[in-house]
Amino acid sequence: MKPMRAMMIVAMAVTPAMPAWSGDEATDAPGIAEVVVTAQRVPSVASRTPLALTVLTGADLQARDLSNPLQLAGAVPNLAINDNGGAMQITIRGVTSTDASEKGDPSTAFLLDGVYIARPQAQEVSFFDLARVEVLRGPQGTLYGRNTTAGAINVVSNAPGPGFAAEAEASAGNFGSSRVTGMINMPFSDALQVRAAGSADRRDSDLIAAAGDPTSLNPARNDLGGRLQALAHFSDEVSLLLKLDYTAIKGRVNDTYVPLSAFFNLAQPSHPVWDPGSATLRRTLREPQAWPSRVDDDTWGAQSELNWSPGPFKATWLASYRELRRNEPQQSLDLGLPTFVVPTAQAQQFWGHYAQNSQELRIATTAASPWSGQAGAYYFRETSAVLELLPNAFVPGNPLTGGVVPYYGFRQDPTRDEAYAVFGQGTFAMTAQWRAIAGARYSHEAKEREGGTVLQQAFAFNPGTDLRFLNDARTVSSKLTWHAGLEWNPTTDSLWYGTVSTGFKSGGFNDGCAAGSVYAGQACNQVRALNTLYYQPETLTAYEIGDKSRLLDNRLQVAAAAFYYDYRNQQLSAVTDFNGAPAQTTLNAGVSEVKGFEFEGAWAPDRLDRFDLSATFLDAHYSRYLPLTTVDFSGRPLDRSPRFTVSAGYTLTLAVGEGGRMSASLRSRWTDHYVLSDFAAAIQYPQAGFTTTDATVEYGGRHGAWFVRAYVHNIENTIALTGVTGYIAGPGGYGTIGEPRTVGLSAGFHR
Repeated sequence: MKPMRAMMIVAMAVTPAMPAWSGDEATDAPGIAEVVVTAQRVPSVASRTPLALTVLTGADLQARDLSNPLQLAGAVPNLAINDNGGAMQITIRGVTSTDASEKGDPSTAFLLDGVYIARPQAQEVSFFDLARVEVLRGPQGTLYGRNTTAGAINVVSNAPGPGFAAEAEASAGNFGSSRVTGMINMPFSDALQVRAAGSADRRDSDLIAAAGDPTSLNPARNDLGGRLQALAHFSDEVSLLLKLDYTAIKGRVNDTYVPLSAFFNLAQPSHPVWDPGSATLRRTLREPQAWPSRVDDDTWGAQSELNWSPGPFKATWLASYRELRRNEPQQSLDLGLPTFVVPTAQAQQFWGHYAQNSQELRIATTAASPWSGQAGAYYFRETSAVLELLPNAFVPGNPLTGGVVPYYGFRQDPTRDEAYAVFGQGTFAMTAQWRAIAGARYSHEAKEREGGTVLQQAFAFNPGTDLRFLNDARTVSSKLTWHAGLEWNPTTDSLWYGTVSTGFKSGGFNDGCAAGSVYAGQACNQVRALNTLYYQPETLTAYEIGDKSRLLDNRLQVAAAAFYYDYRNQQLSAVTDFNGAPAQTTLNAGVSEVKGFEFEGAWAPDRLDRFDLSATFLDAHYSRYLPLTTVDFSGRPLDRSPRFTVSAGYTLTLAVGEGGRMSASLRSRWTDHYVLSDFAAAIQYPQAGFTTTDATVEYGGRHGAWFVRAYVHNIENTIALTGVTGYIAGPGGYGTIGEPRTVGLSAGFHR
């Protein structure tokens, strides 16, 4: 410990513009503070919550300068989050979804203050004025419902409080990044408190334009958002929380992929070999932009939470309405249609409007009793309309022109998704040390989409001169998911648990229609076999045992979990050639198997030092899967599932001068190799193992009244591959990458 502390003190001492340090200890009490979470939809202490759970408080996020949900992956075991063309793709323990279209669903539910955010394009904008982020690993089909086969991420904002408070923070760094956040909390009376918060976030692209490209990739992000909340206490039993949020999402569309040839030796394209290359080459685009892309989106939501506590029960009614509007002129790669040797960049217009309404009623026990539990009902409805057009697109054999068509695209209007569920879960204390837990949820979901693939002579569709190949399908899925387990407290400071949990994601459909179907007077003219038009629901059964302990007077906290998954009908998507044009196709992957072990530990031996360690083992592979080609994936690993990861961190905190505090932290994470799949070509691209290290140095008031912080993320400047998109015509293709080295300076105050 002493050598590590000495190194950190030297680092702090040489930091520019920082006062000299003193040996006085910080005044905070020793030990690791407990955190209250709502991972099981009712308040509980994290160390007494029987599931694999990582919690990052608002203070944790600020201290580590994590200002975007994409950065959570480096802080949570067995979590990967990548930017899939402006949409977040979340992978937990190897379980993921690759369909971000209007008809697709994620495998991880992303929630803001308990409300499910359906569209992954709108999930990245909520990271300001947060109380905590809870990452739940494993299926959450009982309390959260469908689309949680991998788990759930719940982002919890700070609610209005009884005292006046205000804070502001500004940061700037490389890649033209700048971020300003602010908050004010106003208690108008004991019965009414109001809180307003906002954020402005700008960043240039970390990609490098192709040589001679006159278009700009910047800014990659230029978002402006705000959140207004009002909390009214009508009595000791009744309260109402109202929320309104809005975010303007601006910037450039990241439909700009780097060539896989910068990462691999493709002498044998079907067997790519990792090729260590330069960070600059891996960030450089190969094709000039077809035209300047742009994101001009916005999203807003209104939410209410009514709580009523009549004696031994508490009833909560959570209601929400949200919209997302997308206007994205961009470039699109045609992905190598059979008539092309290599992909070409095309201009593209995309418009989308998505509206969701959700209602949830929960009733939970509050009285002290051997029995405790909750029950409720849930309703969700989403409607969307999208239009995607590619001007002057070459469509082989199209009946309009036999080649280039003035406008080729997709008009899908409407797509509807309606779901309802009833659920309940209870716990019975058999003895002072032993408890049994059981719950179940019945979910019903109906999806439908009407529209088509269009070939148009002008921007507006003319039935007399234009063609529409019908996309018309609907599906219904119902499922009973359940959870059962045992909890044991061998000591007052330890919890051991064993659980069996299930989750599911509903079935869906691809482009095309069934023979004999009719929409708006048009008979199906894009017939697709039923076994590829429709895909089945995916289901997952998870077996898990775990231990959570707080030892040495709360100075040592450990959590460990071992798990096994039986994963069936995993839904996997790929761009394929359908009816002479590229189309996303989703199929079921048969059977997969996931097993692993996770460990998280924190040790604070005194007021100065804190050590953090996490380690994971993951064996996630297909037991039976035959992709769109004849290549058998059985026995191959699932995407983004490194066999081992190890993360370690150290933080030193010192009192400085009169009322000051200085802290320094160093965190490093080693990720074993993993694969990324091009399912259309049945090729798996191997990402080699790598290490990323983050460091921060902060000086401020002892109780957080103000601070100045310098940070660097990914000191090694590792350029990791996070996704691949292959050619339809054959092997090779493009990839998306993680962030390179970022450095910056932040300052803020709190009152």
